[in-house]
Amino acid sequence: MSEIKDMVMPMLKSIQTEQRAMRARVDGIAENVAEIKDDLETIKGYTTFHMGLTTQNQSDIADLRKDMADLKKRIAALEGRG
Repeated sequence: MSEIKDMVMPMLKSIQTEQRAMRARVDGIAENVAEIKDDLETIKGYTTFHMGLTTQNQSDIADLRKDMADLKKRIAALEGRG
């Protein structure tokens, strides 16, 4: 029985050591994933903000084009009177 114990105990200790090392690696990976999630949330906020600005800019450009078209019509009408 002691022969079996002598064979099994080193194996179990080896398994425990490997398990501790693996757990440490997994904990490190979990920390990295948490940091990446935080970074992604920050990027998401910036992206949403910039999309809002882009939409507003596109709307402003469309309004300016309408205003320019109206001004061209008015100028053409004034030039036609002269």
